[in-house]
Amino acid sequence: MKKIICLFVCLFVFGNANASPILNTSNFISAANRTNFNGFENIPNDGTFFTGGSGPYTEDSIKVEQINPDAGNDIWLTLGSMEGAFSWYPNGGDNGYTQISLADGTDFSAIELIFRSYSVGNVRYSLWDDGVSVLDGFLASSNSLLGTIGFEGGGFDQVLLRSGTSGSDFFSGEHQALQIDSIELAGAASVPEPTSLALLGLGLAGLGFSRKKKTA
Repeated sequence: MKKIICLFVCLFVFGNANASPILNTSNFISAANRTNFNGFENIPNDGTFFTGGSGPYTEDSIKVEQINPDAGNDIWLTLGSMEGAFSWYPNGGDNGYTQISLADGTDFSAIELIFRSYSVGNVRYSLWDDGVSVLDGFLASSNSLLGTIGFEGGGFDQVLLRSGTSGSDFFSGEHQALQIDSIELAGAASVPEPTSLALLGLGLAGLGFSRKKKTA
């Protein structure tokens, strides 16, 4: 019986640790819980374009860069009206995608941002952790209308975004045109919660007790 309980506890702890991230399509991070913010307002620019080309650009520990951008296609900061003076948009779209990570490479706990998708309304997303895909899909969205997308839980260290149809692929080189702004984070790097650590300790202690009793 004790072995069964210990096994159940360990499965519960490690099962929760490996749970998939959750997709959110509304504002779920409150101002009181926000820990980091990147609104591109401090970005070096020449009045219209990011002087760093396609990045990376880091603000408040949140790093954003355009992967596989078109040659010479810099980030256009002042397209449309989102929040503040600047946003992140590859000029005229490109054949790559936007990648968001933390400057120190640690996991996200919760992230959300606003977006506008041009030419193709849908937003493709892919979340990665240590080089492994942990969540992939698309969010149907009206063309050129402001939307919100976010993720929480599960453990992930990269967020990949682009516009495209449900069948589009991040690495196919298809044209995309996604604008983002106001990236918000909540919480620290993903670590086991105190209750999970306590359960894990109990489970390991129980296994140790069971082994000791068996060898006595």
